[in-house]
Amino acid sequence: MSNRRSGAFGIQDRLSWTWRVLATRLTAVLLLAVMHGIAPAQTEDLTGAVRIAQTPPVPNPRTGTIDATFTVTNTSPHTLLGPLGLVLESASPASVALYNSHGRIRGGADVVELPLPVGTLAPGASVSVPVQLLTYGQPVRNTVFAVHGRRLLPAQSARLVVAAVFWEGITGKQNISVGGGWEVLVDGARRGVTNPDGRLEMVVPIESTGVAVQRRPNNAGVELLPKLAAGSVTSVKVIVDEGKSPGFGSLLRLQESRQGVLARDAAAVTLRVFKDERAIRLAEVNHVDVSDRRDQLDLKGVFSIQPDGSVATSGAAFMKAMAGRTGPQEIILGATDQSGDFHFDSVHFQFADHRLRVQLVAPPSNPGLKLSDLRITARMREGDLRFLAESDSDGVVVFPDMPAGVLHFSGRTREGGLQYNVTGIAEIARDTLVRLTLRGPADIQAMVQSTVVEALPAEAPRRAAAINDPTGPKR
Repeated sequence: MSNRRSGAFGIQDRLSWTWRVLATRLTAVLLLAVMHGIAPAQTEDLTGAVRIAQTPPVPNPRTGTIDATFTVTNTSPHTLLGPLGLVLESASPASVALYNSHGRIRGGADVVELPLPVGTLAPGASVSVPVQLLTYGQPVRNTVFAVHGRRLLPAQSARLVVAAVFWEGITGKQNISVGGGWEVLVDGARRGVTNPDGRLEMVVPIESTGVAVQRRPNNAGVELLPKLAAGSVTSVKVIVDEGKSPGFGSLLRLQESRQGVLARDAAAVTLRVFKDERAIRLAEVNHVDVSDRRDQLDLKGVFSIQPDGSVATSGAAFMKAMAGRTGPQEIILGATDQSGDFHFDSVHFQFADHRLRVQLVAPPSNPGLKLSDLRITARMREGDLRFLAESDSDGVVVFPDMPAGVLHFSGRTREGGLQYNVTGIAEIARDTLVRLTLRGPADIQAMVQSTVVEALPAEAPRRAAAINDPTGPKR
């Protein structure tokens, strides 16, 4: 029996999500470890090892989402190693997305990271996380959630004993313990805090490569690990120093972005920092940069702290500064909160420039083929954007407004024992209508054309994103 959470939730090939989670936490204190090549962790589907439950969903008028709290319980005999992700595998309609996404797993599915204070979920333990669904004003008929992560198996693990000491320049003496309460991270994932002796013991994967010890506001140290053997015990001394910028697991979100896309007519551009899904009230902006593959812009002077602790600017000011920029963009924020803690993270987006409408066409070999309720995937060739949508009763698929670029389409259905595929490539450089012909074996053999690209008629509907409309955008 599957443990995937499936049901009605209520009436959004790059690096894996795991590596993005770790990489964005590796601030200045871990740059040395990055240069020495921390390898991306490989995750697996752990849904069979957990139980997933949720609270009743409720509308959120501020974000226009449907919200619920999910609880994941480890029902297996093995410890699960973070980061663990709650993955939105599928939904009906397929255009439903995670508003509070932490990124995407390999393959494009949205994921929310589960908060793990010690970086693991022990057998029998539970952890909860809020989930916000972006529904575009449509009733959600079904959602399927899974859990991705890793098992901490004895044959692949070693014991690590960390001792944190001050750099002798601070105390004038060698090997002075830092004492208790210092945060310890392994490969960027939090694993606990030091005891009064400045030590922490833990079990880690044998491929672990770096350990960091940090304490706010500006004390940290890092040490690379030797090659670990299964079942071994390794002691490591980490020397901490002042003047570093510890990372505290915060997450940056671009509030007006929808599935990684920002409308050029957005009234405002708002950056919010979260930790464990709680908004952080920022007090000072250290830097705001926007980078792409060509250059980097310093936009600190464009943004300002708002009364609610967010960082924002008007849409007009942001678009003026970004004039002429297309393709994948990355906003990088460094800011200090009201407690003096430094937060550093980035968020990716692309501009939505064009409307897109897809019309499915029945295959010549089966002109009566049903065209409704087909899931169509559109992926941008450049960047990591993936869009899902379902066809209506007329075989029409309406996607969100799209960035300029090349889209790859895919989908399939079955009838009479035969599979009919949707494949196509279209360059989106204007408001575009794409006609996709489903093809069965006979159509492929007959070399039936799969894709026709046309200009989209002016009267075709637009689907926008209204941030404060609890019913979501209209189709």
